[in-house]
Amino acid sequence: MSLRQFLSYFKSHKADNAEYIPIIWEDDYCQVELIPEANLSFVLRQIKEANLFAEKHRTELGYTAVFMRKDNPMKTISEEIRGDYLRKAMISFRLPELTKMRYQGGSVKSFNGSNTNAFGFPCFTLFFDTEGEFVKNIWVKFAQVPSGNDVDIIISSLYNLGEENDLILVDWNSDDIVDLKNKNQIRNYLAEWRR
Repeated sequence: MSLRQFLSYFKSHKADNAEYIPIIWEDDYCQVELIPEANLSFVLRQIKEANLFAEKHRTELGYTAVFMRKDNPMKTISEEIRGDYLRKAMISFRLPELTKMRYQGGSVKSFNGSNTNAFGFPCFTLFFDTEGEFVKNIWVKFAQVPSGNDVDIIISSLYNLGEENDLILVDWNSDDIVDLKNKNQIRNYLAEWRR
C-alpha cells in the first residue's frame, strides 16, 4: 500500500471533527472495569496469580502461555444497577452519549438497538452493556491523555458511580485497583495516564 493510499484510507474513514466515535477492540472489553467492591480480595488474589504465572512463563521474546482470568465472584449484574439510571447519571455528569462506534477499526456501526452503551469524549469513554434492564458490565477506555476540564468530569463521574454503587476500578493492564469512593485515588490513577 502506498503512502497516498494509506492517507486516503484514513481521510475517508475520518469522522466529523465535532463527533467523537470510539474505536472498540475485543481486547479492551473489561480490561479496565468497574466492579462491586465485594470482589476486592478476589481481585488481589488474581493479580498475584497472574504475576506469578507471568514470571514462570516469561522468556526473552515474550511469554510461553496466556493467563486466563477467572470470572469475578460478585457479578455487576447482581447489584441490579438499572441501565436507564446509569444512562441518566452519565448525562448528568456531562459525559456526552455516543451513538456510534468503530468496531475493531473497521466500519462505523450504530449503538442503536444494541445492548452496549457509551459515554465520553476522545480521552475517556465509559461503556456498559445491559442484560434486560440491568447493567451487566461497566468498563472504561483511555484513548488519550486526559487534561483540563475533562479530568474534573472523569473524577466526578467515577467518584459518584463509586459512592452510589459501591464500585472499584480494576485496571488489569497495570494491576491498579482504585477505590472509586476516594477522589485522591482516582486523581492519582489519572495522573499516571498523564506521564
